[in-house]
Amino acid sequence: MGRNGKKKSCLKQKIKHRRVANRKRRRAILICTSGFFLVVAVFIAVHKFLLSSFFDFDTLDVVGCTRVQISEIRNLFESQFKKTSILNINLQYFKEKIEENQWVKSVKLRRSLPGGVRVLIQEHQVFALLSLEKLFYLNPQGEVITEVQLPDHLDYPVISGLIGVDSQKRFEFIHRAYEVVEKLAGIISRKDISEIHISQQNRLSLLMGQPSIRIQFGKYPWQSRFKRLKTVLEDIRRRQIKVRSIDLDYNKKVVVKLRK
Repeated sequence: MGRNGKKKSCLKQKIKHRRVANRKRRRAILICTSGFFLVVAVFIAVHKFLLSSFFDFDTLDVVGCTRVQISEIRNLFESQFKKTSILNINLQYFKEKIEENQWVKSVKLRRSLPGGVRVLIQEHQVFALLSLEKLFYLNPQGEVITEVQLPDHLDYPVISGLIGVDSQKRFEFIHRAYEVVEKLAGIISRKDISEIHISQQNRLSLLMGQPSIRIQFGKYPWQSRFKRLKTVLEDIRRRQIKVRSIDLDYNKKVVVKLRK
């Protein structure tokens, strides 16, 4: 084959390769264009689906309410109910609004597709009552929850004697009263303690039972007096005598006064 023949053969191969490359390029462009329009179509379809009434907020499930009124929680969501997509509801905003209720210790909000919100509330538990100018609920940490609203079941010990005491000192006294209740576990049930009175001279007394018995612990610290109290109460219960007061404010003895 001559030189001219070789040149023609190379030229034909180049043209053939170019045509193949052009076909591949056109195919790639067609695939990319088709893919782009497919993605756009899917996006539009998904967008319309998300905006459809399928995701409208239509269910509110509230769990954990005893003190908190469920109607109060529902009223917070009223403006969004059956008007807003569940995906557009600002859960953080409603969490903060619910936490404004003084009974709420913690709250979690969850979306429940397609159209629900689940509200999980943990309330403060009442451990005792604090008597100042008004009566207040106390949680197990000794913190004030809120003012007592009647009618209510007030079957808790009342801590008294702290009117006029500054908040930091009052908090210390409350914890000392809690310490007494804890130490008395197994001796006197918390539900049998009606009042714990702490004087500003650091003297403690409590009322227990019905009819009530006043127990004088005297001045802080009181640790050495719990064992003597246990012994005295066991003797009183065994003998079934009616007691008016028990005074533990002595180094080694206990003074018991009987009812007439």
